[in-house]
Amino acid sequence: MEGVLILGGTGSGKSSGSARSLILQYLASGFGALVLCAKIEEKQRWQEYAEQTGREKDVVVISPESGLRFNFMQYLANAGEGASYTENIVNVLVESMANVNREGGGSSGGDQAFFINASKQIVRNCIDLIKLATDEKKEVKLSLAAIYDIIRSAPRSVPEMKAGEWTDTAFGQYVLAAQKNIATSGTPVNEHDYYETISYWENDYARLPDKTRQSVLSTFTSSAEPLTRGTLHKMFSTGIDVVPEDSFDGKILIVDVPVKKWLAAGTFIQVIFKTLFQQAAERRNIQENSRPVLLAVDECHYFMTDTDLDFLTTARSARVASIYITQNISNLYAKLPDRELVDAILAVLSTKIFHANNDTITNKWLIDSLGQYWAETSSYSSSRSPVSQGDEIFRAITGLGDNMTSSSTSVSETRTDKIEMEIFSQLRKGGQHNSNKVDGIITQSGRIWNHTGDNYIICEFNQQ
Repeated sequence: MEGVLILGGTGSGKSSGSARSLILQYLASGFGALVLCAKIEEKQRWQEYAEQTGREKDVVVISPESGLRFNFMQYLANAGEGASYTENIVNVLVESMANVNREGGGSSGGDQAFFINASKQIVRNCIDLIKLATDEKKEVKLSLAAIYDIIRSAPRSVPEMKAGEWTDTAFGQYVLAAQKNIATSGTPVNEHDYYETISYWENDYARLPDKTRQSVLSTFTSSAEPLTRGTLHKMFSTGIDVVPEDSFDGKILIVDVPVKKWLAAGTFIQVIFKTLFQQAAERRNIQENSRPVLLAVDECHYFMTDTDLDFLTTARSARVASIYITQNISNLYAKLPDRELVDAILAVLSTKIFHANNDTITNKWLIDSLGQYWAETSSYSSSRSPVSQGDEIFRAITGLGDNMTSSSTSVSETRTDKIEMEIFSQLRKGGQHNSNKVDGIITQSGRIWNHTGDNYIICEFNQQ
């Protein structure tokens, strides 16, 4: 149940070699799974895995073609105590958006933090307004589209707020419904929340400088808008046919909204699904349902976020095995906000498999982590003494003196890397010319391999 990181250059055989071997074992053992898709062909690959292990009936494809829906906002709003708390919903949504904005080269540093906090404030008050407008006897109907409608129609100045023309807008309808609920069945808690929410829209949002408000709204809507219309709106804002918890019953959930087709929207929705799967796994009562589940993330640099570290540190106790696959460590340094976070994630992914690679950062990382050993080195030296005239006469008469040289041999111990850099270009990458064999260097925290008596082993994987 330890986390696995698989690294290898394009065409190294990482997906068809070690990843395939591990996945087939997981599925044959009855694991449920969540599969994220960066590449268009990922769904078909997993359908083949399921067929090879007799798990075809467990496959659930979440895609425009399947028509299955997952309104993640409604799911969160009704997920029970803790998960449905407004702040948790806000964090899932906005942090996922921040990840997409990093992908798109958005703001960073202090500007990024400002926009994240401002976006959270807006979303927080949208969600609370929707909750306050919902009859307490009914299920909260929360969606990304509803939040988007409130933001677009809310008054953007104090005079506009006081004029009252907003009452016919989506924002106004939610405010009027909230007022009605408070008047008829309001509790002290609800009354306080209503006051704080309305105060935000009147005194904070309406007073924001136009440029600041526009920048914040642009940051939010650039990620949210694609999911408020068309196919993605239907899939992720209109109902719930599948939930992450289905994997705990043995389903193989494939989120087939590949990044290579849907771009930022594909990243956004899959990051959210991954986050909700991780949260659901940590909420699960293992005593009641102990089925192990798998989180499989090929091209993981598209989907990794700050929250992965927290999850991976406790995933074992939640009975979640994770497989993260990417070309090299440099990908992770480029996509995540800081190197320290990447290094921490590398540390908690206990099993690592390195395939053929020409990324020196990745290869040096492995060389350094394996450590060094004491190696004996010997040196030989010789010298010839100067020959005098008498020596030359003596040698001519007797024939002796040809070995009038001195030599010495010394042995010393030096620290030497266990593997050399060139080994990464020598690992087999599969294909017919390699008899469909893929080589990988495996390391595992705290393990000495019996076969080698060392902390690494070079293993052969079959592509068929």
